Amino acid sequence: MERLTDFLQKKGTVFEYFFVSNKRLLIFVIESLFVQTKQSHFDKSIKKNIVTMMKNLFGSPDADSKSLEFLTKVIERNNLPGFDYLEFKGAIENLSKFHSDEALAFRSAFATASTLGLTKDKLLETAQHYRKLIQNEKLQFEAASQKQQEQRIGAKLKHVAELKAQIAANELKIKQLQSEIDRAKSETNHADFEIEQEMQKINDTKARFATTHAIVLKQIDKDIENIGKYL
Repeated sequence: MERLTDFLQKKGTVFEYFFVSNKRLLIFVIESLFVQTKQSHFDKSIKKNIVTMMKNLFGSPDADSKSLEFLTKVIERNNLPGFDYLEFKGAIENLSKFHSDEALAFRSAFATASTLGLTKDKLLETAQHYRKLIQNEKLQFEAASQKQQEQRIGAKLKHVAELKAQIAANELKIKQLQSEIDRAKSETNHADFEIEQEMQKINDTKARFATTHAIVLKQIDKDIENIGKYL
């Protein structure tokens, strides 16, 4: 098998620039990311460090720290053996610390990883593996959230709905009562007017009767007086 250092020195490889201009960087990448065992697998501690590196990589001001911690642990528990997407991602992260060219970082990491048996198909396959894990966690989270919602606020939502229904029913009753009140007020106002008119008529009649009564009584009294006087 071709030695890794011989491969990296080949003219035309993406690592030729690094080998010529920055041997310390190349040695760092090889020692920290591409240490092989007899089975070409990586030490578990290295994998764990890469997962931690990924947590830092995926972190952003918009990411929730607890959610990120949870998802990172899911990835760690389901980490595939051998060099795959996670180790590749870690390699890119380390290379990015020394070089800002993203394309070069991808090609350089893949060129070295390919000497360890990583292919583009395997890289994509393992990336999809972790993507599916994260997607499944989202589905489980939504189901758990729905159940929690039903348990914690379901009763309150039901109570609020009942109160709103009661409020609507009472508002309808209030409108009906207000309509009856308005009709009663209208009737009382009309009745008051009629009563006033009737009272006026009665008072007028009484006044006329009293006047007439006084005239007749006065006339009789005068006649009585005259009878005593003249007879």
